[in-house]
Amino acid sequence: MSVEVNKYRKCLYDILKRTEVINHYIQGVKTTGYLGTDIELIALQFRKIIELIALSSLVANKKEYAAMRSKFREDWNARLIFQDLERVNPEFYPKPSKQIEKVNSEGVKYFEFEPIEAGYLSKKEAIKIYEKCGGVLHAENPFRESKDIMQLQKQFPFWIKKIMTLMNHHSIILANKNMVVGLMKGKNDGLPHVTLFGLAENQNIKQFKE
Repeated sequence: MSVEVNKYRKCLYDILKRTEVINHYIQGVKTTGYLGTDIELIALQFRKIIELIALSSLVANKKEYAAMRSKFREDWNARLIFQDLERVNPEFYPKPSKQIEKVNSEGVKYFEFEPIEAGYLSKKEAIKIYEKCGGVLHAENPFRESKDIMQLQKQFPFWIKKIMTLMNHHSIILANKNMVVGLMKGKNDGLPHVTLFGLAENQNIKQFKE
């Protein structure tokens, strides 16, 4: 497995801190003192979070992505990264789940991943939000119809909830069918954690069961 765990974890940490900033502004804990700049600041965080979701998937699929794009180190546009990742691994987008603790018949604890089927940020929604937020990051031409930033502001709480549902506990199936699992906030330290899982051969499965 060739996923660079530290780079993946760094992307998750950056997402985590930016969600905290968004929540502070949504809740009124912080303000720039002007509604326009508040909304622009939040919109910028949403764009960067979606870029980081794309870049974390790039990290997870670096080998295949780099083979297709020699200039992968220069990529930043989420929409274009999603398009290119789709070509090398159709399962590149994170899959949200819940980690359920269970106990087997012998009293041994283990975890199962229960898929989350709704309420998370889909790939299609991510691109729509990315483009909507990009639309308010430039000065408005006074001769054009004004953008309804208040309508945009009303959507922020729903977007952040969907992002956290997607990223809190998620997995990505890699092109080689291994899997990377990400946790945004560890129970003990409140920091992101990343684990790699590989396909077990028959002998390894037998030893694991024993």
